[in-house]
Amino acid sequence: MTATARTPVADLPDVMTYADLSAFTGITVGALHTRAHAGALPAPDGRMGATPYWMRETIQRWAPGGQVPRQPRSDRGVPRGPRRRTAA
Repeated sequence: MTATARTPVADLPDVMTYADLSAFTGITVGALHTRAHAGALPAPDGRMGATPYWMRETIQRWAPGGQVPRQPRSDRGVPRGPRRRTAA
């Protein structure tokens, strides 16, 4: 995995999409979608068609300086049970 350069706060657009959030936080768009579905992102400020967007101020309050709050361990993904062996 390679490190991603983060967008400085001064260069952020006023309205941010998943791609902008990814550039700001260094988290992939796919991981941001996963976090959004888990409720770990702030609610979108609105939608452009089907695309959610956030205002820059909303994201700066949620992740000051691009430092995203960590998800509590219990909220990370779906817990998996033991694997079952199947008869061959």
